[in-house]
Amino acid sequence: MARTAASNRVASARTGSVIYNGNFEVKPAVITAPTNTQARWVDGTVGGSAARSGSGWGAIVIVSPGDVTFDTTVFRSGTASLRLSTGSAVGSVTVASYRTNPPVASSLFELFTLLPNTLYVLSAYIRTNNVAALGAFIECREFTAAAATVVTNTSNKLSGTDTTWRSASVTFTTSSTTRFGGFFLRNNVVGNTSDAWFDDITLIPASLGRVQASGRVAA
Repeated sequence: MARTAASNRVASARTGSVIYNGNFEVKPAVITAPTNTQARWVDGTVGGSAARSGSGWGAIVIVSPGDVTFDTTVFRSGTASLRLSTGSAVGSVTVASYRTNPPVASSLFELFTLLPNTLYVLSAYIRTNNVAALGAFIECREFTAAAATVVTNTSNKLSGTDTTWRSASVTFTTSSTTRFGGFFLRNNVVGNTSDAWFDDITLIPASLGRVQASGRVAA
């Protein structure tokens, strides 16, 4: 059975992940225009959308020049990945699974339910092009029932150019006060004109086992 996130979007039944659209297969009809405006949902338009987008990913912080787009030419599985690009040595990009940062009580619907005192594994695959040192990584931020930040859990950090898909992951136990979570994709270390592609992002309780390359959960 598929899981329903706090946002009421159905998360993955195939992997057991609580992240909606972590493989970026739900994508805008128009994917050629990047999103380059802060606090907007990624919807294929240059400015993004303030209205809720079905793709489930929002552009939280973009230091110009930079952009975010669904890329149907580079992907690890399926038909698309999400590309975070910096347009110069001063650009940086962060994308999240919610639009406004920090969230408030009225925007808790944008977050995902996390269990307290529970061991989780967050994982993703990242491909890099000229990324600055320690520039590309993923994070899970924990929130209380009142949308207060508890802690941010950060994966290993990747850089340079690598045409293979490298793994980024972090295993963590949620706080006793954790009720919700949000996820960050980052290419946010300045210094290079660069691209970072993200694909196959999952967050699963460690008791379910690891997610195989096929998308099936291993024991």
